[in-house]
Amino acid sequence: MRKVEHSDTELRLYVNGKPGWCYIVSVTVSGADLYDVELWGLRDHCKRSLGKQSDLYFDELQQAVEQLYDKVMDETNDGVIPLG
Repeated sequence: MRKVEHSDTELRLYVNGKPGWCYIVSVTVSGADLYDVELWGLRDHCKRSLGKQSDLYFDELQQAVEQLYDKVMDETNDGVIPLG
């Protein structure tokens, strides 16, 4: 993970991904105390939603983030998770 940003309702994790792209995992909380997890890919002026899971309980977050990240790495970077 390269960078973390947060507000009252959102946590953004800047994570490693396909070279030349910036990957962001966004975790937001709703008024019902449920969470949404999204993974975004950014490159130049292009912003793409690469996956989303919604209405999660707190104890489901880690598994949801890991599954979404692994799925996106399989689809966009041949399953390779870059270390730097």
